[in-house]
Formats: sequence, C-alpha cells, structure tokens
Amino acid sequence: MIVGMVVHRRHAARYREIMRILFSHGLGSLVAPFGRFRRGSMSDLDSDLNTPGVAEVRARHLRLALEELGPAFIKLGQILSTRVDLLPPVYIEELERLQDQIPPDDFAMVRQRVEAELRAPI
Repeated sequence: MIVGMVVHRRHAARYREIMRILFSHGLGSLVAPFGRFRRGSMSDLDSDLNTPGVAEVRARHLRLALEELGPAFIKLGQILSTRVDLLPPVYIEELERLQDQIPPDDFAMVRQRVEAELRAPI
C-alpha cells in the first residue's frame, strides 16, 4: 500500500500534465467517471457523438492530445487505430494519421529525458 502511494506521488507531476492536456483539448469527459472530475454521465457522451460534427472534432482533439502527450500515447493511438471493433470509423480515420504523419522527436531532448530518468548518462 505504501509503495503504491510513493509511486503515485513520484508520478504526480506527470498525472497532472496528462490531465491538463486532456482538459485543454476538451477531453475531460474521458476522466469524468473518476473521482472529483465527475461532471456528467456516460450517456451524455454517447448523445454528443450523435451530434453532427462533434465526433470529428473530438477525434481530432484526441489525436492532438495523444501527440502532445508523447511517444507512449502516440503508440497507444496507433494501436487503437487498428481496432475497428472498438472505435467508430471517424476515430479510426483520425488515429490512422499517427501511423506515418508524426514528426520525429529531437534526439537531444530524448537523451536528456532518458538520462534524467536513469540518473546516469546513456
């Protein structure tokens, strides 16, 4: 129990960053069912998806948020883009852009982050 709390505290800044990015893209409803972020019901989300244009905008913002969150989230989006059984076609089309239209990360930044996490040079 205590180890789990330490891990959560250690990653608290990243969790806040993820939440900030999701909310900045209007995707707070993805975390709405959890804790203090609860603002509506999941049926509200379903009804929004039937409104013309809403699904396209949400799909685009989902892709942009995943890009902003970094490589691990981009990979999640790439995987989701192959799951036509899980997502509507408009989301699949948008997430497919993560397959080959992503600019590469700057290696100097990647190196700095890896060395900071490892607390040692590569």
